[in-house]
Amino acid sequence: MSVRLYRVYAGIASASPGRAGHPLTVSPVQGAGRIDNPGRYGVLYVADTQPAAVGERFGDLRVWSTSMLAGRPYLPGSRMMLAVLRLDGAVCDLDDPDELSRRGLRPSRVVTRDRETTQRWAREIHDEAAYAGVRWWSFWNPDWGSAGVWHPARLTVVGSEPLTLAHPAVTGAAMALDRPLRDER
Repeated sequence: MSVRLYRVYAGIASASPGRAGHPLTVSPVQGAGRIDNPGRYGVLYVADTQPAAVGERFGDLRVWSTSMLAGRPYLPGSRMMLAVLRLDGAVCDLDDPDELSRRGLRPSRVVTRDRETTQRWAREIHDEAAYAGVRWWSFWNPDWGSAGVWHPARLTVVGSEPLTLAHPAVTGAAMALDRPLRDER
């Protein structure tokens, strides 16, 4: 089974796999994310559509501007990029009511902000060794799917491109989340 996924990341075109700036590099700072369990696995957060990836990354900003696309100060020369990825492997879909029922999970326990709860169900799913990751609905827009992949070696980079305010993924996410776009140049 192959699944197409998307990720927004601070990228450097010349970054090699495993190095900061590469689309498949798992952040060494983990523990606060929805499905983080750093003692067991690293997780790469992705989305099932391009606008979802953008919305997940920038949703907490009230105004979207060119400065948000400049990259990160801790990674000189970076800029925000959109990676297209292919996952070879199954993902446990917690947006499926049958899956929730099988697991005895209520929808509110999937998207709760209580990380102890979400990290517990993630650890249980991970330990089944049947899935490369898990998917749930986005906090920002329930029509979007968010996912975490705990087997990044099963991901292949299909492509990667710089984000601009005019990129369809940015304009689509901005429209869905009612975020104004401001060009500061």
